[in-house]
Amino acid sequence: MTSTDTTDYRVTLPRVIRGEWVKIRGQRSIWWTTGLSATVPLLVIAVWSLNQAPASSQRFDEVDAVLGSVTSSIFETLVLFVLLGAIVGTNEFDTRTITTTVAAVPKRWPVVVAKAIVVAALSTGLSLIVLFAGFVIASAIVPTSTPIGLGEPGVVAALLGTALFQTSAAVISLAIALVLRSSIGAIAGTFGFLYVIPGAINIVPLTPFQSFASTFPGPASDSLIALAAPADHLPYGAAVVAVLLWTAVWLGIALLTTAKRDV
Repeated sequence: MTSTDTTDYRVTLPRVIRGEWVKIRGQRSIWWTTGLSATVPLLVIAVWSLNQAPASSQRFDEVDAVLGSVTSSIFETLVLFVLLGAIVGTNEFDTRTITTTVAAVPKRWPVVVAKAIVVAALSTGLSLIVLFAGFVIASAIVPTSTPIGLGEPGVVAALLGTALFQTSAAVISLAIALVLRSSIGAIAGTFGFLYVIPGAINIVPLTPFQSFASTFPGPASDSLIALAAPADHLPYGAAVVAVLLWTAVWLGIALLTTAKRDV
């Protein structure tokens, strides 16, 4: 009597995602980056809160002072998240283990999607934990007439918008890293895309150019992290759509580049 091996060796996206998660867990640099991402912003928030005071005793100004202390850490977190995306995107090229990955997943697109999902999940989780914990710290330190809670109008939306922007930056960094195969290039390219390019476009004294520049994730984030969107920026909902679309564009570029390029 013979037995039949019914083991299923098909390549599926959930399996590729699990594989990418295992790879990330095994990288010491990822542990250091995530550890710093969880601690440095909280220290910045605490220090900023000690020096923060509301512009007036009006409720909006008090809430704005607390939220401003939380979002004061956005740049430190952004640097670490961009670094995270760059590391995940280039590590296999640096160690030449990418050949093994491509041999296991010949179509390649599941690898890019899986990396993006893992980076997005890790970044979102870290960002939300830091932001909400930071809000608790800031609300306890910043002097206000009455306690400021998460139920204040616009607070949760601003925290979620900040997390969206930070996650988008991490995924964009990953995509650029897959295209350039360089950590330094990915970091420089990400910040250039977020801030330098829209800044250069905005210099052109024509409304269509300035409107287009406002859709880039960097300028759009001004609407996401505030209690109320600035008058000359996109509304909150439009800023969310713009950030998601630009992230999708870079993922599409990474997918096309990875599919056509030799290992």
